[in-house]
This record gives sequence, C-alpha cells and structure tokens, in this order.
Amino acid sequence: MLTTKVMQKIFFRIYEKFLKAFVFFKTRKMNNLSSEECDFWVHRIQGTGLECVTSPLNRPVVILHGASVGELNGIFPVVRGLRNSGFKGSIFVSVGTFTGFKKAVSVARNLSFEVVPAPFDFHEPVSRFFQSSVPDLFVTFEAEYWPVTHAFLSNLGVATLLCNGRISYRSFRVYRLLEGVFKDIFQRLWRAGMVSHGDKLRIIDLGADPSRVHVTGNSKHEELFETCRNFKYSPSEWAEMLDIGKDTRVFVAGSLRSNECNMIVDVCSKIIKKFDNVKCILVPRHLGRVSQLAELLNRKAIPCSFLSRVLQGLEKPKERVLIVDLMGFLFDIYALGDAVFCGGSLVPIGGHNIMEPIARGRKVIYGPYISKVKSEQELLQSLGCGVMVKNAKELERVVVNFITNPHEGRVPRDKYEKIRRSFYGVSKTYVRWIVDWLRERHQL
Repeated sequence: MLTTKVMQKIFFRIYEKFLKAFVFFKTRKMNNLSSEECDFWVHRIQGTGLECVTSPLNRPVVILHGASVGELNGIFPVVRGLRNSGFKGSIFVSVGTFTGFKKAVSVARNLSFEVVPAPFDFHEPVSRFFQSSVPDLFVTFEAEYWPVTHAFLSNLGVATLLCNGRISYRSFRVYRLLEGVFKDIFQRLWRAGMVSHGDKLRIIDLGADPSRVHVTGNSKHEELFETCRNFKYSPSEWAEMLDIGKDTRVFVAGSLRSNECNMIVDVCSKIIKKFDNVKCILVPRHLGRVSQLAELLNRKAIPCSFLSRVLQGLEKPKERVLIVDLMGFLFDIYALGDAVFCGGSLVPIGGHNIMEPIARGRKVIYGPYISKVKSEQELLQSLGCGVMVKNAKELERVVVNFITNPHEGRVPRDKYEKIRRSFYGVSKTYVRWIVDWLRERHQL
C-alpha cells in the first residue's frame, strides 16, 4: 500500500511532466502568435509576470487570480469595492489566458490595478513569480486549485481566500481520488465563499474547515447586471449593421463547443427552411471553431457572412447565417436574440455563463450538461427563465416556439429584478472579508 507522501511524489512528477509537455507544444506554436501574445506566454512559462510591473509597490499587496474572462467578471467588482473602501495597497490581477489578459488590461487603469500573466503551475515559474513580491493575501476565484501554487503560498505563510468557489460533482470525484494532493489545498483555505450549498458540502467533504465555508453566490453575475446597459454598439446600431429588420426574428447560439457546432447547424438548417424571416447568429467559444462552422454550413449549401468582414465593410450581412469570428461581442449580441442558446451544455463540458442572456433580458436555452452552472440553472428554472433541452430536436422545438411567439423569449420585468437582486452584494461580502483580514493583522 502506497503512503500518502509517496503518492504525492508520484502525482507531482507526472503532473509536472504533463505541464512541461503542454509548454513544449505551446512554444512550438508561438511563431503563429502576435508578439504581445508571445510575451504573455513567455511570462507564464518563466514566471516573470510580476518582474515587469514598473509602478511602486505599496503594502499591503493583494493578488486576485482568475483563469480567464469569466473569472475576471467576478474579480472586477471586488477590485472596485476595495478601491471604494479606501484601500491604498497594491492590487495585482493574475490571469491564465491571453484573452483574459487583454480584457483585464482594458479596465486596469480605471480600477487602479496591475495585470500580470499567472505562472504555470510547476516549481520554477511559481517560485520566481512569488519571489518578485510576496503577497499579504492571495484571492483565487472559482476553481483554480493549482497544487504547486497553493503549496508554495502555504510555505510562505500567505493566507488564501476562495471567492465564487465551485466544485462540480465530476471534479469532486477527481479531487477525492487524489485526496493526498488536494486535501491540503482545501484545509489551508482561510475562508471560502461558495456559489451554492452543494459546492459548500463538497468542499467540506474534501477537507475544508466547515466554520470557514460560506454560501455567498457569484460576484460575476453582479457585474453582469451592473454593466448590462453597456454596449460596444447599441441594439439599434447592431440591427442596422446586421440588416435585422423589425419583422426579422433572430436565433443566437453562443459559446458553441465541439459537436454542438454540428447540432446547431442542423437546427439552423431546419428553421431557415421553415421561416423566411429568421437570421441565425453563431458564436463559437473558441475561434478555432469558425472554420468548422463554415464548413458544416457549406456542406448544407447554406451561405454565411462573417462579422469581421461586415465590420470592416468588406461584405454586407445579406446571408441568413452570421458567424461571429471575433472575440468580445457575444454579450452585445445576446440582446438581439428572440431565441438564445448557451453552449457547452449539449456536450459534457458543464455549461458556460447562462446568466449573460438573462442580463440582456432574454430567456436562455441550454442542454443537460450544466454542472458548472447548476445553482444558476436551478434559479432560472424555478422562475421559468431557463429552458433545458436534451438534444437538437428539443432545441429546434423551443427555438421555433420563441421565434413564433417572440414575447415568450423575454424575461418578465418582475422576474428580471428578482434574479438581479439575488446576486446583489456578493462583492461587498468579499471586500469585507479582505479588509477585515488585513485589519486583524494590522496591515490596514
């Protein structure tokens, strides 16, 4: 029988080899990246993100970490709340994707924080990253349970706060299997704010101190409802640019993953044949799916337009299918939909942000794979603002209903307010925790 320490050593050897293999393949693809994106990945690989910060360091130092754009939407209201509370220390936001990095940079000046690429989770980059500046508090968002990072912070005596914490049942089984590695992470948490009661029970079962675990909700939804009136282009401007008339009905399918592309194209094919006044807007989760969508449409002899070419004036959006081949527009485009589907849910991904269409006043359709957004799904289902479909056939039926009866796809005002209020104040809780912790240690 292997001891826990032996199992930990075996795990970390395999884990580090896996990450280094990923880094190896990433570096081989860097020739295809912009110089800015190359720099981002180099800083992640070397752990030099904090070394590039030129502004003076003010204690206390707080690092807030999120994987990408989704987590950042929960981080921004916390940063805003800290600054509004009079916090004068240095705030760093560390990010794991280039898309998230660009998003954070775009708002960093207004919220007075520095953005840094997070180090890859093996010893050399993590060690170098924290040697540049040891934080007084490390705040991690959602499900960023990186073993090497958390172990290093523990050795430095740095407290860790978990915000918007979630653990899907699938992840729970993995963490339980590797209990010797992950139990330490959960035991060391100074405090944990979990999205739902189920997440709370799972993290306690994995070793977290029950007295330190609380159900808070999710601050990223709070940010959504705060910014729901902000558009890159207003709905009327979008309608004009995309040739959407008063009688045109719009089906938006966002955050599409893998085999969902096939299913959605099939649905589009059928509703285009059924209705003369329908426009389909397809938004893949990753830009690598753009060519797949175009090829699938081509096989069905369905012509399509591309948003990038429309915005550049290179083509008119005359086709009945538009592929969004640019990042950062989905939240705007949800507001155009009479029927809205949120992807990552008809395939076993766990779902993406089903609250984004709601914040735009649209009911949301999703598949059965919603483990990552289970608490949100339960809220929406209870209010009749979320519709679960099991397959493409059911999706087609719901889309047809919403297109035929456009008012059916809208969120009633009273239910909208109820949903919005359910997320209000989450960031204030996190800000209070951070400020209280620093005051207790005489750092404020």
